[in-house]
Amino acid sequence: MLGRYFPFFWMLFFVVSASWAQSHSLSPIFIKNSNLVYQDPEQVRKVASYLEHSNTPQSKAEGLYLLSESNFVLGNYSESIARLFETNQLLKADEGAALKVFVLASISSRCRIFGVQDKSDAYLDRASGLLNGLAKGTEKNGCHATVLLNQAYILLLNQAYILLHNQA
Repeated sequence: MLGRYFPFFWMLFFVVSASWAQSHSLSPIFIKNSNLVYQDPEQVRKVASYLEHSNTPQSKAEGLYLLSESNFVLGNYSESIARLFETNQLLKADEGAALKVFVLASISSRCRIFGVQDKSDAYLDRASGLLNGLAKGTEKNGCHATVLLNQAYILLLNQAYILLHNQA
């Protein structure tokens, strides 16, 4: 039952990411490639490697995040998770807060996929807490939608568990 909803949530997740990425704080190259992760993950990896070797922390974080997402699509899960945590360490809460929310939401999602629900909840709570520090506008709305999307997926999982438990 959950398997049929999983692709829907991932596609919705990237549509939401594209909408909040339209803000001025994220580079155009990041915005373009965040929309191509599922279409051409190999090309995104090339661009991400270029960004990763940038001199600015924001560009490096964007590159690491794109590497994480492309690795996840290609099935390199351990590399994907390692890049997410590296990105999380690189970003300060006051710099690139929108990207930090997105990274924390992705970490939460990975934890949930691999069955570490308590850690997933903790990372999603941290992402939700950062929303208050964002200025109103498209960026905040997109980040808020990303957090809500993850919360909705958790509710769906819990409801499916209840249904399966009641059938048993």
